[in-house]
Amino acid sequence: MPTDQIKKLTSEPAIFAFLFTSLLLVKLLTPTALGTEIITIYGYMLLGAFALWYFGTKIGSEVGSVSGNTAKSMTIAGIGIFILFIIYQVFVYFFRQSSLPFSVTDAQATQTVFQTVFQSFTKFGTYDIDFTKSPLGNIFLFAIVIPLTETITISRLYGLVAKIFSIQIGDFRSHRTWALIGIIASLFMYFHLKVRGVNNNLDLAITFLFAVISLYMVGKFREIEPANYTHIGWNGMALIFGR
Repeated sequence: MPTDQIKKLTSEPAIFAFLFTSLLLVKLLTPTALGTEIITIYGYMLLGAFALWYFGTKIGSEVGSVSGNTAKSMTIAGIGIFILFIIYQVFVYFFRQSSLPFSVTDAQATQTVFQTVFQSFTKFGTYDIDFTKSPLGNIFLFAIVIPLTETITISRLYGLVAKIFSIQIGDFRSHRTWALIGIIASLFMYFHLKVRGVNNNLDLAITFLFAVISLYMVGKFREIEPANYTHIGWNGMALIFGR
């Protein structure tokens, strides 16, 4: 495929169009209460992400779009997934003994990282998701549509808020940068607690950690593409190796 075509397909307007179309398609193919809830939640999130992107471009958000670096972004994503995997082992050790309100069972503490992540996919609010039904649709939703929507949302929020409060997103020596990362990562974790139904220490810890690393990537490279591929790869590996 010519380079200019790749640039167009990986541009943010193209990704927004893809995600809106995908959510509409999922809605048409899954006319259930669960499907409606998922599409409603992520539809509003996607609208919010679009608004953040639109206003961010108007005021000059530090999070931009770099063309022609898809291969580099995928390489960075691979490194990010490896780092996440290693740090996760440390989290397992500390959070299995955590005094937080949501406990980790012995069974959860002995799971692999991808089993833990997959387990979080099977719960959405008050619903249980059966991945044996419509497996391709669930893979498409949880390995592509949902991770892209979530990553773009927190990344654009990071860039816009940083611009408004004159925070340098790539200055990791600044406590203001890390404070903003911590706040947005906490919101990301809270969303998974209250909306997705994730309710144990291990899942919440890895969710927070994932957001921190994703936002670090956004600040380091001043674009979203590496974080997008990291989320897609992480979720995809959980769907393959976590069952």
